[in-house]
Amino acid sequence: MPAGRPPGGTGINLAYAAAKKYYDPGGNNCVVLATDGDFNVGASIDGSLVRLIEDKRDEGIYLTGLGFGTGNYKDSKMEKLADKGNGNYVYIDTLREAKKVLVSELGGNLFTIANDVKIQVEFNPAIVDSYCLIGYENRVLRKEDFVDDDDQIQV
Repeated sequence: MPAGRPPGGTGINLAYAAAKKYYDPGGNNCVVLATDGDFNVGASIDGSLVRLIEDKRDEGIYLTGLGFGTGNYKDSKMEKLADKGNGNYVYIDTLREAKKVLVSELGGNLFTIANDVKIQVEFNPAIVDSYCLIGYENRVLRKEDFVDDDDQIQV
């Protein structure tokens, strides 16, 4: 690593090459990026790196991000990459969190079980006065995305 700065784009390209070589049409094809998220050498998040991740996602190879560390950690960058890669994003800052993410919840964090899932929740205004959406602010959908709810499951 030059001066402690990881060449993130190069590593991701190598990971995608391996994923393509061993691609399984019926399997879980996912690149797992474990980093502090500080990609300041090579491809950047604002250009070719995002296009690469989107292209590979469209080919069926997803990207999940595991963020480690404190201080220089780039939380928003890792979240954006995982979103573009149709994967999950998790921040790991303690041994306890590592065990939770990488042992207890490994299957739920690394295996995609559905694509393009939308959930519509309607609160009873007589009971719920207000709410706050936490953690999915950048994934809020337009009202038009839920116009036809004829095939919705009512609970």
